[in-house]
Amino acid sequence: MGEKKVMTRREFVKDASIAAAGAGAAFTIVPRHVFGKGMTPPSDLLNIAGVGVAGMGRVNLINLASQNIVALCDVDWGYAGKSFARLDGEMQALNARIAAPDPEQQQQGKPLIPFDREQTKARLAGMQRLKDVHLPKAKRYTDYREMLEKQKDIEGVLIATPDHMHAPIALAAMELGKHVYVQKPLTWCVAEARQLAKRRTGNARRDTDGQSRTFA
Repeated sequence: MGEKKVMTRREFVKDASIAAAGAGAAFTIVPRHVFGKGMTPPSDLLNIAGVGVAGMGRVNLINLASQNIVALCDVDWGYAGKSFARLDGEMQALNARIAAPDPEQQQQGKPLIPFDREQTKARLAGMQRLKDVHLPKAKRYTDYREMLEKQKDIEGVLIATPDHMHAPIALAAMELGKHVYVQKPLTWCVAEARQLAKRRTGNARRDTDGQSRTFA
């Protein structure tokens, strides 16, 4: 068996970042290794856990669906479950939009924005893979501490919880040597930012390192 390919955190956030930018959202960029180029063999997929998986967390999971999503954590599975239940209807709407012709002229007062069918097809494929492949097998938790303690196969952690939990979860994951992607804002206060910076110094390969950017 060949040596397992080293993947970068920068490419880990690449797909997740596409969704944030397209939705007019803001995100925190985490540099370096995660994905290989082209077709990736299963042995080279990154095992990802999501914490806070409704809302933008779900958007990020769709864009990371090419990887191996092994765990999902949310304190409100009633709300998160409804978010995942909407996938079918959203996929139907995307299929209808792909099949529909482009408008020949712009609506009054609105600019004509070109429709990217290839990008939409890629998003649709991610939604389908999340629904069919990942959701049935990913282990579910309500407490990220239990998830990190029990599930030893996690390599990268996506964090899209309310702001005040971003740094605590990122630090807990980094203490265990995990890659992390954190939704904006990276931290709630300067003291938390300093904690993350200190942890980064101790383990530069597997930490959160980036800046908040707002896409308008």
